[in-house]
Amino acid sequence: MLRLTPLAAGLLLAGCGGGSEAPGNNMSREQVASEQGGVRVSPGEWEMTTQVVSIDAPEIPIELMQRMQDRRTSARHCITSEQASDPNLLSRRMQQQGGNCEVRNFTMRAGRMEGETVCFAGTPQEVRSRTSGRFGPDSYDYQMIAVTPAPVEGGAVNVTMRIQGRRLGECPADGGTGQ
Repeated sequence: MLRLTPLAAGLLLAGCGGGSEAPGNNMSREQVASEQGGVRVSPGEWEMTTQVVSIDAPEIPIELMQRMQDRRTSARHCITSEQASDPNLLSRRMQQQGGNCEVRNFTMRAGRMEGETVCFAGTPQEVRSRTSGRFGPDSYDYQMIAVTPAPVEGGAVNVTMRIQGRRLGECPADGGTGQ
């Protein structure tokens, strides 16, 4: 698990690269950074929980899908005051994840965020994700729907995840990043 600000960890899924300047199409890194400009994160210990809500996949055994569905993972990490006060931290973290991705229709305003990411991951097949939810300085809660090509021709794997984060309080005295 990368040690990112809590919102940045989730936003990696909502934006990771640049493209043309055309609004509503591929957004540049600068456009994504501009959307994130008003985002503030409170320093302290944070917990991020990710849950697989549903999976729809052709030719994947039901037992495997059931094991994956409702799986919940959590991680805790510390956000320093310095990290929380850096207005460019989110966009820099997203740029570091770069890869072969494009951001489309990404917005973060009035406590709401949404957007789409299209990644090519070294293959000619697109992987699309759509993110929508809410954020604030002490919590976030959003849903991501990812669509990837299925191993069988003409099919797709659809995975819906819920990602939640919340500030728990001050960081532990040892500065730990407990899991």
